[in-house]
Amino acid sequence: MYLTVPGGVYTTHDTLEYEVIKPLTILAAPGLAEKPIITHSDDSTAVIRMFHCFNSLTIEGCVIDGGHEQTHGLKHGITVIPDPNERHSIKEGLDLTFRNCDFLNFADDKDWTKEGHALYFYREIPQIGTVKFENCTFQNIMDEAIRMTETEKYATTRVVDSLIVRNCTFINIESECVR
Repeated sequence: MYLTVPGGVYTTHDTLEYEVIKPLTILAAPGLAEKPIITHSDDSTAVIRMFHCFNSLTIEGCVIDGGHEQTHGLKHGITVIPDPNERHSIKEGLDLTFRNCDFLNFADDKDWTKEGHALYFYREIPQIGTVKFENCTFQNIMDEAIRMTETEKYATTRVVDSLIVRNCTFINIESECVR
């Protein structure tokens, strides 16, 4: 998917999060004056995550905004969790890559006393491949920016093959930057 509008808001009013069931790449067009913004605009507070990954996801040059004025306030930006409806399975070894992205404003319902994460791995998931953040900014995240520890409480031997966090900036993170 190629995003071409400088500072454009790419959103939906669907009552489901964006489900990544096939490998997906989202790229900002080169030379844009402002990064395109990805958010989720459904008014239902039942939508708590932006991307629910069952397969590989790459995003480059975008803002992923969980607290944008057009959203009620998302708790999670990117998640890897089992499908509660059992429609999709998580692909073992899936890769997540984010370059030159800004992860902003994740707090459930825009309540800055509640939890929020840019990336969240849930329990009982297969081993993921490489998770890579390069030249990214994380700002206003109301718990851990990158949370992988939910898996430590359950039978998951190793959640990722590799985690790379290179040249990233963390601003106003309520808890750990990487846990």
